[in-house]
Amino acid sequence: MQITGFRQSWQKLQGENTFHRILTLIMLLVTLISTYGWLHKERVVVLVPPGISDEMTISDRKASGTYKVGWGVFLAHMVGNVTPESSKIVQDMVNRYLSGDARLVLARQIAENLDRLRQDKVSAVFELRKAFYDPNDDLVFVNGMSSFVGQAGKTRKVEHTFEFRVTIANWGPEVTSMALVEGPPIMGKNRQKAKSKEVNHETH
Repeated sequence: MQITGFRQSWQKLQGENTFHRILTLIMLLVTLISTYGWLHKERVVVLVPPGISDEMTISDRKASGTYKVGWGVFLAHMVGNVTPESSKIVQDMVNRYLSGDARLVLARQIAENLDRLRQDKVSAVFELRKAFYDPNDDLVFVNGMSSFVGQAGKTRKVEHTFEFRVTIANWGPEVTSMALVEGPPIMGKNRQKAKSKEVNHETH
């Protein structure tokens, strides 16, 4: 009786040991696979514009209007607040966010505007009034007052609206179009009318 009981206990113990060994091997295999995946995981760095406190969403190709407005305000402040000494730095900073398709055109336009300020020794200050995103045109509008201060201290104030089209590529922002319009934001049907007037003016 004792020998039979001992044999049964021994067999049971051997079976449990075999089970634990298999379980240990499975856990080890899962750990190795997880470690390999973690070591070879591609790191994703998401660029977030300063000053964003509202909820936003972003993927590798799309982003919410809040995210785009944040970048629009950031770029407007960068381009709109320039001194003759900082114009080259601003130009280099903005060029980093320009899309490959529009880089040459936009970079040339920005360079010409900044060169004009530098040659005239004029400083520009932009005071933000409002900023919003229009999903119909996929544009960010940043409106405010631009103050231009010359050497003699004479100041000229103009209402300006920056228009940005911000796209997302590989989790980062890219500016595919940019315009500076004098006056308030032009949207919807009024925008189409303004474009028609520009075309008619060019053809006459």
